[in-house]
Amino acid sequence: MNITPSTRIIALLACTAAFQACDSGTSSDNDSISSSSTAVDGSSSSNNVSSSSSIAIEYYTDTADVDYKGKNQVVYYDFSSRTKTIVAHDSWHVAFDKDYSFVANGGNYGYGVHACSTGISDFASDFSGWKDSTSRFTRTDTIDNVLAKNWSGGQVFLISDEAGTYYKYQILGTSDKGLRFKIAALAATSAAEDTIAFATGYNRTFINLASHKAVQVEPLANAWDIRFGRTEFLMGGSVSGRSSIAINALGGVQSATISAESEIELSSVTAVPASGFSGTELAPGSSWVSYSSTTKVFTMLPVVYVVKTTEGNYAKFRMINFMGPNNEYYYSLFKFLYQANSATTFSM
Repeated sequence: MNITPSTRIIALLACTAAFQACDSGTSSDNDSISSSSTAVDGSSSSNNVSSSSSIAIEYYTDTADVDYKGKNQVVYYDFSSRTKTIVAHDSWHVAFDKDYSFVANGGNYGYGVHACSTGISDFASDFSGWKDSTSRFTRTDTIDNVLAKNWSGGQVFLISDEAGTYYKYQILGTSDKGLRFKIAALAATSAAEDTIAFATGYNRTFINLASHKAVQVEPLANAWDIRFGRTEFLMGGSVSGRSSIAINALGGVQSATISAESEIELSSVTAVPASGFSGTELAPGSSWVSYSSTTKVFTMLPVVYVVKTTEGNYAKFRMINFMGPNNEYYYSLFKFLYQANSATTFSM
């Protein structure tokens, strides 16, 4: 299926009924569930549709509006509740997991956060001249993660964000209250010590360097299965890609890819594969779409993904569309079936 701005309308008209069913939250007479989105600050909004205690086994469609030429946001999705969480891609700078291993937000095609390892432990040093040597700063969408656990020696890291603001950042250690650190401008001679506790129940704790505060980005570790993003933003863990889908690997999610030479129907996948599952964050990646720079055409590829969710159940899904109704790039319609009974065969 080739998708251009001129042909996307045909694809969207073909899926109109699916959109309406998804948006109304009433995909069947016997099942309705609340659909909510969570803001970065933790507030949430709901469409006030009643929620049932279980989801009927049937096909659903939903959308993931990344819109990388416009809003450029990240969309988390949970199959069991059909809950969507939307986050601005540049709401955070660095994050750490329960083992205090750091990653940086290299989103927006890798031109987000860049990091520099100084090898200097004197926080009072003036690093303002360092920003003139851009080669010192590593694009954090590469395999080389200069952050990771390299902070344990007390060295100062320099970090630049997508807007071109520079920070020096030093981790002093941990305490029973959490991570101890300092943040300041490059020429500052001192800074107050801050402490941020690990966000219990989450995969990672995300920090905004401008505010020196933790910010809510991901849903709870057991409350999402897949994530849609322009370029994968959890950089430094050998995770990168374009128009990609990631799985909640730290939450135990795994996925398998089923490909065909031509068209493939979601209903044709009747059983969970006996092998081929991966716990790599970018296991689905961008294997569902191709783009020709010559013809300027996006082609949807015949791929179905089978996902073992955070609950240990299985879902299968397929990407249907790439272009949005208002020319949004990466405004995806996807179709899925979720089974809440851990069965390894699909009933539909």
